[in-house]
Amino acid sequence: MSDFFYKLRKAKNKFKRKFQETKDEEFAEATEYTPVFKVLMIVLLSVIAAAMVFIILLLTNVINIGEEVTPAETYTPVPSATIQATPSPTAAPTEEPTPTPTPRPTIVPGPTAKIVNGGATPLPLSEDDVVVEVGWIDVDFLNVRTGPSEDYRRIGILPQYSVVEVLEKGRWLKIKFLGGVGYCTNTYYVSGYLPSDKYDAVPTIPPEDQLGVDRVVEPDYSHISQDLKILIDKVEETDRQYFVAEIWCDASHIASLLASETLDRTVRKTTSAMFDEAEGAILAINGDFISYHDYGIAIRNGEIYRDSSGYELLVLYDDGEMVGIMPNKVDAERLLNEGAVQCWSYGPILVENYVAYDDFSTRSTVNPNNPRTGIGMISPGHYIVIVADGRRQDYSGPTLVEFAKLFEDYGCKTAYNLEGGSASTMVFKGDVINTPSSGEEKVTGDIIYFR
Repeated sequence: MSDFFYKLRKAKNKFKRKFQETKDEEFAEATEYTPVFKVLMIVLLSVIAAAMVFIILLLTNVINIGEEVTPAETYTPVPSATIQATPSPTAAPTEEPTPTPTPRPTIVPGPTAKIVNGGATPLPLSEDDVVVEVGWIDVDFLNVRTGPSEDYRRIGILPQYSVVEVLEKGRWLKIKFLGGVGYCTNTYYVSGYLPSDKYDAVPTIPPEDQLGVDRVVEPDYSHISQDLKILIDKVEETDRQYFVAEIWCDASHIASLLASETLDRTVRKTTSAMFDEAEGAILAINGDFISYHDYGIAIRNGEIYRDSSGYELLVLYDDGEMVGIMPNKVDAERLLNEGAVQCWSYGPILVENYVAYDDFSTRSTVNPNNPRTGIGMISPGHYIVIVADGRRQDYSGPTLVEFAKLFEDYGCKTAYNLEGGSASTMVFKGDVINTPSSGEEKVTGDIIYFR
């Protein structure tokens, strides 16, 4: 009997094991890692991780449940309580001694510059003039001129050991001189500060009558009075002859005269004939021949004679300023209200802001070599007038580009081309001093004169 029950229990246990193995296999098959099961597991893990982060943020007071948050532009975060650690004592920093700067040599003024030759005035300093170097002169004396060549008039001299402040370097140095700008050769210039052993040296300055006439550009014609100073140079070069008048006066000494007050184009006179009619005239040149054209603004001696656009303009204001204006930018009434006393219509403008134009192909039809007349301003009260001869066997006259460069070389801020050709004429104290291309004066419609 016992053997029977033993076998029965054994069969029962075997059946239970078999049944359990069958259930495990079915469960495993049912829960095999399918894609859906994997997604569920990822979601479950993400929720758990988010919950843990949320709990950590709560514990660190980053999230304040129940508090109203103000807008971002006015929000001031409530500082969380922090445990202040007691700082460790540190030694006071040792102050380093302030280094003594290396002494820089003092610019010793040196001898006083000397004015000679009646003194052409220096060009004015501009905002762009910056000292780039300091040096000194190592020759008995050195001429300072109004431009970068010996053809320019001498302003004065620098005695030996003079200290100079250089604005531009080159074969000719542009330097500060007598409150303005001058030019001197770099041949006897030494870069750097004046040596200390030269501080007490006494330079030898020759007397005025021993400075050497050959080293001074004397004007061919001159007029000097209290209100008007005119120096005229006749310049002769290969295939070129021109007359340069440097003039100092205020705007009230610059005037115009028309051959016809009604701008009648049939009424014409020579420059010298109108010079004789002009009250107090000392120097005269032909003007823009406004009566020959049917358009262009004409303001003469503060009166409007024509208000029509079309030409490039040159305007002289009552403060002595000359300004070039491109066509169709202004009218005569506006110019008059702004203080214009003269307005010429011809052109083109040759120089603007001290820089000469180098292409007139679209602005003028008279670009080749020709006799020419032009006027420019170095600064208010300081003017340059140039009349160039041409159309002759010995000299053909400058091109328009060459003519513009002449005014730039003389330091003009503004320059303007007037009627040229056979009309180009300069009259000084009643005499025609240039050589008109036709051999005699040509009649024209107006003059510009200085009185």
